[in-house]
Amino acid sequence: MRRRTSASQRLPTYGRHLASALRIAGFPIAAGLKKRYSCLIISEGVPPDGPPLRRKPSMIEGVLIAGMVLAAGATWLVALKPLIGRWNRHRTRVRVEDVLKVVLTQAEGGHPSTLRSIAGALGRGERSTLRLMVRIERAGLIQSRHGGFVLTASGTRRAMHVLRAHRLMERFLVDEAQLSAGRVHAIAHGAEHDFDEDELRALDEHLGLPRVDPHGDVIPRAGALDVPHHPTPMTDWPLRRPAVVVHVEDEPAAAMKRLVAAGLRPGIRLTVESRDQRTVAFRIESGRRQRLSPAVAANVHLRAAGFADAPASRSMRLSRLPIDQPGTITTLCEECSGLTRRRLLDLGITPQARITPELTNLGGAARAYRIRNTLIALRKAQADQVMVEPRSPDPRTGGDEP
Repeated sequence: MRRRTSASQRLPTYGRHLASALRIAGFPIAAGLKKRYSCLIISEGVPPDGPPLRRKPSMIEGVLIAGMVLAAGATWLVALKPLIGRWNRHRTRVRVEDVLKVVLTQAEGGHPSTLRSIAGALGRGERSTLRLMVRIERAGLIQSRHGGFVLTASGTRRAMHVLRAHRLMERFLVDEAQLSAGRVHAIAHGAEHDFDEDELRALDEHLGLPRVDPHGDVIPRAGALDVPHHPTPMTDWPLRRPAVVVHVEDEPAAAMKRLVAAGLRPGIRLTVESRDQRTVAFRIESGRRQRLSPAVAANVHLRAAGFADAPASRSMRLSRLPIDQPGTITTLCEECSGLTRRRLLDLGITPQARITPELTNLGGAARAYRIRNTLIALRKAQADQVMVEPRSPDPRTGGDEP
């Protein structure tokens, strides 16, 4: 009496494994292999208490199996070699450009570029960073001077291209994608290596040739980086002296998130009221009093508020103007740029224009304003970027004064 055996039992162990591997890899020969080995069971009787007897495959069959495995591996290597090479070249280019951008931004801030500072900014070990720096120096992109590194002319051009792409991408994400300034750094860092010069020029013109990014950093243009005077950190600013935020550091991400929540962005006026080892207390122009730890406050840089920065005595943001209260537009805020600024100007929101809020939705997220005999709708975030001066209604017409 013969024992019934399944197809997996009739196939030798290594043959079953090979067939499964080839089937997963997509080779049609797997089905034929299983069919070939399904006939290897001996037709004679089998022990009643043991597995069915099988004959060993011949040497020729073993050589054929080994040849098929080697052929499959060689096919995969030939197919993947160009992709692997392209990926390695892209990874190397990204690492080189990251180093060049770090050296340029450190020079922009007036800080020397040492091996330790570059490794810390990249989050890499000093040994691997040193090997990369040697490779970059051999390519003629940097030079070693007095224990630090400086960019050559070709290295400066390449670093400015990457830095310009990064800051324009941040401007695009804030102005058009309406993302928070605390979320755009990582996205821009991943996309900054994929732009050529023509694409950057088109993006720059589309955004209206912005001068700074959402954090207040100057956007390089025409092969030059206009580095402004070095501002003062909030932790060193004199108490009760009016100041204007000119730069908000976008790293680390946790500190940037806290600064965005506090309402700090370039162009905001504030006054530092008190400072100790644990907190820095300040009041921004809207009247809110905020507190930050010194480690976070050090990421905010200020300059003295001049006469041009001082708001009018009755000036307020358009979003705070009461319903049916006429007002005169005084200016657009400094942080209003790019597509948002162009849209507001196209709607007729220009200095000295008269505007009146008439309608609001549930929750006040958006309101309708009458300007130049036209009713327009603005979100609160857009109205926050328009400064107005309230006017008294004309008692004869119920509208604003002429």
